[in-house]
Amino acid sequence: MKILIPFSGVNSEKIAWLSHGAIEENITAIEINPDYVEIGQAREKFWIENNFFFKDDKTMQGKIKQSIEKETSIKNTGQQNLF
Repeated sequence: MKILIPFSGVNSEKIAWLSHGAIEENITAIEINPDYVEIGQAREKFWIENNFFFKDDKTMQGKIKQSIEKETSIKNTGQQNLF
């Protein structure tokens, strides 16, 4: 299956497709705003590096919980998190 995302913004839809098992080579995401492209690439890299694309629901829930805890600790330090 080929997937076309004509207005990809910050890659939320692409990340959703990847998390549900789509193959990256089959996804074409188009965005005209270079700021959104940069943010989207950073978000996608974050999700891949943190292994959020597991099929095992318990593993996924654990990763999401760790991320939320990390985000909460960052908020408490006054730093801004883009993810």
